[in-house]
Amino acid sequence: MSPPRIPGNEAQRLQALESYRVLDTPPEKVFDDLTVIAAEVLDVPIALISLVDADRQWFKSRYGLDLLQTSRDVSFSGHVVAEERLMVVEDALKDTRFSDNPLVIGEPFVRFYAGFPVRTNEGHVLGAVCAIDHEQRTLTEKQRTVLKRLAAQAVNQLEMRRKLFLLTDYERLFENSNAMPAILSLDGYFRRVNGAWSRMLGYSEAELLSRPVLEFVHEDDVEAVRNEASKLLEKSMETATFSNRFLCADGSYKWLLWHATSNIEDERIHAVAHDETPRRKAEECVKEALSEVCDREARLSAIVGSAVDAIITIDTDGIIETVNPAGEKLFGYAARELVGQNVHILMPSPHRENHDRHIANYLVTGNSKIIGIGREVVARRKDGTSFPVELAVSEMQIGDKPMFTGILRDVSERKKIERMKSEFVATVSHELRTPLTSIRGSLGLLAEGQMGELSEKASEMIKIARNNSCRLVRLVNDILDIEKIESGRLEFQLTQVDLSQAVHEAIENHRGLAAEKAVRVEETGELPELYVQADLDRLTQVLVNLLSNAVKFSPDGGVVDVSVVERGDRARVAIRDCGAGIPEEFRSRIFQRFAQADSSDTRKNPGTGLGLSITKAIVERLGGTIGFEDADGGGARFFFELPVLGRMATVRDGAPV
Repeated sequence: MSPPRIPGNEAQRLQALESYRVLDTPPEKVFDDLTVIAAEVLDVPIALISLVDADRQWFKSRYGLDLLQTSRDVSFSGHVVAEERLMVVEDALKDTRFSDNPLVIGEPFVRFYAGFPVRTNEGHVLGAVCAIDHEQRTLTEKQRTVLKRLAAQAVNQLEMRRKLFLLTDYERLFENSNAMPAILSLDGYFRRVNGAWSRMLGYSEAELLSRPVLEFVHEDDVEAVRNEASKLLEKSMETATFSNRFLCADGSYKWLLWHATSNIEDERIHAVAHDETPRRKAEECVKEALSEVCDREARLSAIVGSAVDAIITIDTDGIIETVNPAGEKLFGYAARELVGQNVHILMPSPHRENHDRHIANYLVTGNSKIIGIGREVVARRKDGTSFPVELAVSEMQIGDKPMFTGILRDVSERKKIERMKSEFVATVSHELRTPLTSIRGSLGLLAEGQMGELSEKASEMIKIARNNSCRLVRLVNDILDIEKIESGRLEFQLTQVDLSQAVHEAIENHRGLAAEKAVRVEETGELPELYVQADLDRLTQVLVNLLSNAVKFSPDGGVVDVSVVERGDRARVAIRDCGAGIPEEFRSRIFQRFAQADSSDTRKNPGTGLGLSITKAIVERLGGTIGFEDADGGGARFFFELPVLGRMATVRDGAPV
């Protein structure tokens, strides 16, 4: 068996077939009449109108056959499509192309086949009108002519069918369009409008058809509309595009944009109108906005000119475009001396050498250490002196041109004050820590009975004094940590840390403190073995602060739950107390320095208000985040997350498995 060849114009042929919208449609009498004629005139038991698509032949009409379709590979009509001419097979059993075809050796036992191409006006062969017999036979010249005429009639019916569909489509488009198509007579009356006219203007169709169009046109636009209409009446296929105000049923006016074409022979004008009222209003809004922008630009220019901080704009090459008066004063240059210069003129070495490379890297990668982030840098005056400034850089678009704006503030005085403060804090802390250490040691000796047995009352007083001295030491240490954090001198010795082991040890070290309040500290579930990069001492400081707070704010006999879980590529440690929770008014400043929910002299739970601030700074320096939330059933849950280095199979003592 030889499958039919695929013609060279197959894509165009299939597109043409699809345009008729005939495949898989119900039987139609006009086509069935053609197959009846073919069967009677050619005296055959089977007659078909076969249409061949990409992988099958489908029968639009079939006489004497129950099949609706067959595979294209076994179809006779597929060969007609490929050859594009009449094909007659007098004895299929003797034709090598079909002798073993399933349609020949099985139902419907085709022995004789004659098929004439169903060819469109564009020359595409869609299929064939076929005559089939179970016996060997020949085709007469008269029968050939009949097949040819029936194929032509099939094409005519397909064309009529397509035109009917197109007409229906156009009708639906006309009626359902949100635009406003209309047909007008040459005397200036509407002859037909779609429903959009009524929806848009509020008139009934009868009202629109009963009045001349000019009656609806605003009086100031009548003359212009008459001029456009006279152009349309000069000759057929003349076009005109114009706008006018059109009266609505409620007395208001809408702006309509018309596109019209005349047909003098049919005495008709075909037009489509669009409501351009929104566009007109938008244009008015744009004009108002532009005026507002101009006013705003003038105000902005005045603000920039009077700003205390220096403001400088540069392009992507680092070339200065504008400098405000504060910038002139700060750097000692006149604006005309800076505009057109590379901004690295305001930087000392080595920053100036790296500046252009930083901009180029940002434009390519989008990564920057300064754009969108405020930071302190060193600047250079005209006289060559360097000084610290606080710099904030932002990116902006002027049209399609990226620009950068830098706002600079001289922080020399602030840095001097900070340096004095740091020196003062360090000195005071040192002077406090030395005597406090001696006092705490001496009190410890007394409390332990090293200086002889004390009375019960004296022991109680020594205990109070010792506890207060410990609090003072912690306060001094916290103040020193805060000073180190602010100055960037808080050092970290980063190593690989077993997070769960660190949590477990912190819990064990807190059991004594918890026991004083009869508070139980419990691990929620088995702690997974997760490793993080951290400074163990600082991580322990974080855990101690959070555990101490949880115990301190839990009622006597309460429970503190501690959990460690893995969340994607991060490990979360959560510590939940069963206290009264975080007051709403305190939440926004809970991590601020010296922040306390109860700052009165009679507060129940003493503290410096520095612990959470230090904890947050340490966690963030370790690349983590910290937060809190209300716990189910009451209390608060504080948590922090750190990046996980990866799982390691270890035993609890740390030796590799």
